[in-house]
Amino acid sequence: MDNILQILTPELDYQALFAALHGYKAPKQRINLLLKKGEIIRVKKGLYVLGNIPGRPQYSPEILANLVYGPSYISLQYAMAHYQFIPEKVTVLTSVTTQRTRNFTTPVGRFTYQHIPAELYREGFSRVAVGGRSFLMASKEK
Repeated sequence: MDNILQILTPELDYQALFAALHGYKAPKQRINLLLKKGEIIRVKKGLYVLGNIPGRPQYSPEILANLVYGPSYISLQYAMAHYQFIPEKVTVLTSVTTQRTRNFTTPVGRFTYQHIPAELYREGFSRVAVGGRSFLMASKEK
C-alpha cells in the first residue's frame, strides 16, 4: 500500500488524489494501479474512497451522499430511519437537492436525490459530526 494513502481522508476527489501522488513519474498510471489493487475505489468519475486499509477510518456513506451530487443534504427515508421515526432499515441514501432529481448506483451503495424548490431547501438541516468530519442532514423537525 502507498504510504501517501495513510494521510488522506477516506473520501477524496481526483484533485486531492492526484496532488497526493504528484511525486510519482506517472500519477495517472499510479491511480489506475491503486484502483486495480482495490486500495482505492471509484465511486463515480472524480470521486474515490480508500479501500479497506487496516487502522484507518472507513469512508462515511453519509459524507459520500453529500459529495456524489450537490448541493444536497440527507433527508427523506434515510433521515427518518436515522432519527428512528420508522422501524425499517434504509439501505439507499436519500437526499434532497435544488438540482434535478437523480439516482446513482455505485460500487459503495445507492444514492437518490429528490428535487425540492430552493426556498424549501435553505432551512431545516444541520451539520452532523462523524470522526472529525461532517455531513449535512435534515433536522428532526423537517
